[in-house]
Amino acid sequence: MPRVRRRGHALRSVLTPEQELALLIGGPDLFLSRAEYERAWWAHREQLMPSVNPLTRPAAWWALEFTGERKPGERDWEALERCGLLTPEEINLLGKSGYREQRDGPRVRRKPG
Repeated sequence: MPRVRRRGHALRSVLTPEQELALLIGGPDLFLSRAEYERAWWAHREQLMPSVNPLTRPAAWWALEFTGERKPGERDWEALERCGLLTPEEINLLGKSGYREQRDGPRVRRKPG
């Protein structure tokens, strides 16, 4: 029976460092096709998601999973908050960290009266 030749890295279950970066920060052109990019994301999603900072998502997540619309100049956490996609841990972090103050300016308490 004849042997079927396949493209070497197209079927790897291990990403090259360049492909991992492409999924994290962008660059789907490092994959042979959009379908390969998607397969790589779904195969490695659970491994890659914890490697990004809280209140952000990898580039492949934005490209393949986010169904909302990003507003011009909107930060990752703002889009995630607006769309209700923050984890409970991120919501807690957002409340404690001052991110909202960066967006809205400092909160001013008014005296009753």
